[in-house]
Amino acid sequence: MSEVEVRKIKKIVRKAERLFPLTAEERGEESLPVGKPPKAAPPSTGKRGKTLAYAIVKPREVEGFATLSQLAAERGMQPQLARIWVKKAGMERSAAGWRWKVGSRDLKKVRKLLGLPEIPK
Repeated sequence: MSEVEVRKIKKIVRKAERLFPLTAEERGEESLPVGKPPKAAPPSTGKRGKTLAYAIVKPREVEGFATLSQLAAERGMQPQLARIWVKKAGMERSAAGWRWKVGSRDLKKVRKLLGLPEIPK
């Protein structure tokens, strides 16, 4: 065989290997043992060392007010996501923060926005 033919054959073999990859057993390599999967890496941390996986925690209750954290917990979502929804709806944060007096119009709007049922008077 000439060198040109050998190069053509090698090129065809490389292309076939890309299109139809061999399994580890076919290549003669050891496969991972069946049983426990390899350990997953711990969640990455942000600049301040906090983990990026947030847990939904029960917010503290303020008498006579409903906070956005409480509404988010009632909905089963993260408070950060609830704030994003409220901001995108065009509502502004009040001077008191993300809390509204029980029975106010704004609270009714936020509850409706989050898909929560209205609280009867």
